[in-house]
Amino acid sequence: MTTSGERRSTHPFYMYEAIHDQPRVIAELLDREKDAVISAAGMLKESSRIHLVGIGTSWHASLVAEYMFKTFGQRIDACAWNAFEFCTKTPPLSKEDIVIVFTHRGFKLYPIQALDIAKASPCKVIVITSTESKVDLTKIDQVIYTSYPDPSSAFTVSHTAAMTIACMLVTHLTGNSMLVNALHQLPAAVAKSLESDEQIKSLAQNYRDSTWFCFAGWGSNSATAYEVALKINEAAYSVTTGFQLEQFLHGPFVAMTTGCFLSLIIPGEAGRARSIEIARAAKTVGADVIALSGGSDSNLTEVVDDVIELPVVPEILEPIVYLVPLQLFTYWLAVSLKRNPDVFRLDDPKRQAARKLYTL
Repeated sequence: MTTSGERRSTHPFYMYEAIHDQPRVIAELLDREKDAVISAAGMLKESSRIHLVGIGTSWHASLVAEYMFKTFGQRIDACAWNAFEFCTKTPPLSKEDIVIVFTHRGFKLYPIQALDIAKASPCKVIVITSTESKVDLTKIDQVIYTSYPDPSSAFTVSHTAAMTIACMLVTHLTGNSMLVNALHQLPAAVAKSLESDEQIKSLAQNYRDSTWFCFAGWGSNSATAYEVALKINEAAYSVTTGFQLEQFLHGPFVAMTTGCFLSLIIPGEAGRARSIEIARAAKTVGADVIALSGGSDSNLTEVVDDVIELPVVPEILEPIVYLVPLQLFTYWLAVSLKRNPDVFRLDDPKRQAARKLYTL
């Protein structure tokens, strides 16, 4: 359920307010957590292996962090772990390792088990979590705070904050001036993405009856596709899947037909030609296709039903800036289907009964 005391039943739900608060939160975070990030970056420089651990949305943050570390930090030793996998098949941990655990609220089963495992080893331990987290900070070498806890069960602001911290870590690890400049652009770029709100509200209304929602991206935006699929499943309850761009063609595409919806995440030139091929193929079998594009592209406009034109940003910022309109799409889809995006579907007695059968 929500982390706030009073449940809302109409727009604006808590999720909406959290989405729109992201530019302010990110700008504040860049200053507030700078010293903690510099301290953590110092530990990273002394390490030989980086383990990035999370579950759910936090696993997607760890995937983005892995991409950032490998692509921009030249740390090919960085490895993203689903917290369940980390706990069930724990890698050897030595004093040369660093375990970074992403956890929104600090009490989910497997992230906490992962922390306990890391604490019992010789490795360094870093936690990235919200300001009111329940994490036991005993034996934690560094804590870096994201944002206030999300007021909605559909996490948004704490996730973009976690990805921002990953970007900060890579920036301070490398000292790259281009990455420093990119970070300064982030709050304004997120604010610019939010200007698509009314367009996205209309798109959600138009496509709300789709039988299958698909999202596809590449690079760090594979995680963007996974994240929006997770969000729509939990907030709007619609059948949704996220795919790596090329992987979508190798099997999943066969299931696409009339009534299906495909969104392609295309921030830059890389992957654009392949995305246009996929768009043409999807239109041929009767699907509706939209694209999130960095800047205008007449070739793209000709082959898709709608284009959400977004700011062109440095690649390291893409998974943050390009997720924001998809958070809005999730929100407006839920509202148009008369579903409360804040409550994790626990306003349904059957879901309440099911929820008692497992521990998150």
